[in-house]
Amino acid sequence: MRCPRTATIAAFSLCAGLFSLAPGRADTTLATFLPTRPSHVQVKSASGVLTDYGRGTQFGGFDLRDDSTGVIDRFATARRMRIGGAYVACSDPPQPGYDHFAPGPACPDWPRTVVIGRTHVVVTYWKTVDPQGRATLVSDVISPKN
Repeated sequence: MRCPRTATIAAFSLCAGLFSLAPGRADTTLATFLPTRPSHVQVKSASGVLTDYGRGTQFGGFDLRDDSTGVIDRFATARRMRIGGAYVACSDPPQPGYDHFAPGPACPDWPRTVVIGRTHVVVTYWKTVDPQGRATLVSDVISPKN
């Protein structure tokens, strides 16, 4: 799935269509989307730099700027994310300009080897369909590129 480069993870839900507004209603209904990798799915990989990452209790996502093309792809996060070799529950990792060698209290499990906007990573992903019926890329592994 490709979303505008200006869309942040906060806007991920709107770009990905994970919120739906019922006609005549002023509130939104969130469709939960934290999939688990199916055993039969074809797994692919992509490399680039994470430019954004965010995760909540209902859905999450990140942006990856492709090393070869410079195109930014949007990925949904899986139920369990393995980042830098460990399972991570962090919802809002440190951004450039913060001390990345001392993860904050909100994200003590974010790996020090993965810096948003700087570290080249390899992402393992598969294609699926989100609750709105749209093709979506989902990842459950982000590894620093050697």
